[in-house]
Amino acid sequence: MAYTGLPITIFNAITATPTAPYEFVLSGQKGIKVETSGTSTSRTITFTGKVFETSVAKTFIALNMTTGDLVTATGATGNNEVFDLSGLEGMYSVLVNATAIAGGNLTIAGKVY
Repeated sequence: MAYTGLPITIFNAITATPTAPYEFVLSGQKGIKVETSGTSTSRTITFTGKVFETSVAKTFIALNMTTGDLVTATGATGNNEVFDLSGLEGMYSVLVNATAIAGGNLTIAGKVY
């Protein structure tokens, strides 16, 4: 059986921006696949990370696997898309946030590998 990764629900059908980003502390994982879905007409998703627990989170570049584009924090604005954050070896954590949501709900889920 193939290893499919650890599934995580980051935000489930939210209609307003969260008070804090979702932080996943890595334990040797190398990457995260993130999927967006929902009914929102617009949304902005940020991907940041920390090298150390006390570090200030820095913006990550993610590969939008749906469009093939590399995106930064302000580039992840589509719905029903998949993003790949890879090369995370040595990182302390990854933070995912929704900084804008309008016209519906947003679900963000992923698999850590």
